[in-house]
Amino acid sequence: MPDYNKAKIYKIWSPEGTINEIYYGATTGFLSKRTYYHKNNNNCPCNILFKKYDDVRFDIIERCSCNNKIELNKKLKKYIQDNDCLNKTKKEKFNKESNKEEKEKEKENNNKKYKALWYIKNKELIKERNAIYRINNKEKIKSDMEQYRATETNKIKKSERYNCVCGCNLLVTSRAYHLSSQKHKDLIDNINK
Repeated sequence: MPDYNKAKIYKIWSPEGTINEIYYGATTGFLSKRTYYHKNNNNCPCNILFKKYDDVRFDIIERCSCNNKIELNKKLKKYIQDNDCLNKTKKEKFNKESNKEEKEKEKENNNKKYKALWYIKNKELIKERNAIYRINNKEKIKSDMEQYRATETNKIKKSERYNCVCGCNLLVTSRAYHLSSQKHKDLIDNINK
């Protein structure tokens, strides 16, 4: 467990870099581990500094004694808000991306709500349209239904029968329902007596 009493806030920068090319970070561990992490992590915004400049430096800005991670992050956040830095550009990009996603989700939800409300308001109109369509296309609907029933995957097994242990003769398709029915249970009880 990290010891927040030994927390450090540091900055990564280069003398050759511009004012906003500074990265602020916080750690409770060794700075050398953080250095290694920042140099080798391509997702970290400060990786730009290592690719651009040869003389990147790590400076400890503040040694702070904190009680927990939330306190440490508050102090770090103050540095990020008060200065132009690489942390802000990454955060702004993240916020823009998340805002786009939120707007798209909101659009979808509004569209679903609109469709639901439209359906409720126009229920009678929809019923009328469907009735007119059914009247005008009776033959087409009938042939489509026949075609559907004729396919191998949707054939109803009318001829196949099943003889249950209880003595009932029934369709294979109704076997599961029958086995859980009260009639089946009563007949089994009578047989066992």
